[in-house]
Amino acid sequence: MPILERATNETDTLFDEDSGIFDEARILIQDTLRSIQSGSGIPRTFPPHALREFSRFGRSLQDDESIVFDSGSPSEVIYSQSVRRLIHEKARLERFEIETLIAGQVIGVNAEKGTFDFRLSSGKQVLGRFSSDDIVVDLKQYLDRSTMAPTVAVNAVAIQSLDGDFIEIQDILSIEPVLPPEWSERLLTLQTLENGWLDGIGKEVSRKLLRQVESILLNSLMHRSSDHTFIRPRRAGSSWSGHSPEVRSR
Repeated sequence: MPILERATNETDTLFDEDSGIFDEARILIQDTLRSIQSGSGIPRTFPPHALREFSRFGRSLQDDESIVFDSGSPSEVIYSQSVRRLIHEKARLERFEIETLIAGQVIGVNAEKGTFDFRLSSGKQVLGRFSSDDIVVDLKQYLDRSTMAPTVAVNAVAIQSLDGDFIEIQDILSIEPVLPPEWSERLLTLQTLENGWLDGIGKEVSRKLLRQVESILLNSLMHRSSDHTFIRPRRAGSSWSGHSPEVRSR
């Protein structure tokens, strides 16, 4: 919990003669937040042209995180993502900027324009942008136009609607695979199985089914307590049917 406090006992502080401006701004912001939380809306004293800039503040806050101003004092006020959304609603701002992790697949990259195409886990495709050329190598590493493109997590500055739907990705801060390498390699191996692979009775595993398995693995990765996970074609009776993969944890 980082705590920021402006020094007031130094003689050579920056903007010493105008230090009251910062206190006035702080009080105005806290009064505004308190007014919004109480349901009274945005005070007229808050400059309308500053709302869009102010709405970006706190975009990296997670749902369970908050910023507390003047903790323990009568003027204490809490700022969180839910309060940010209220500000957007009151200011009638349709685009909600947030810094978050987004899971999906890189299905296109245009290095010249600084854009990429990203397929979300829901299947929806959104346009993404990046400001650093260094990210191009990482994007191309995971690029695959097929449905079996590796699922990655991008730490990004994204635009959401007030309903929580992603509209576009404004910038990428980092990108990394979601599944452990051995799991991804195992799924690719299962993808290569053809009809008749087991004494003429094994059947190929569809890409759609492998995508479903990947979703199961992603969920187990988030919640599993086991140390070992096995991915293999499902065995029906005493023989391997190959109709669908089986995921077991131990």
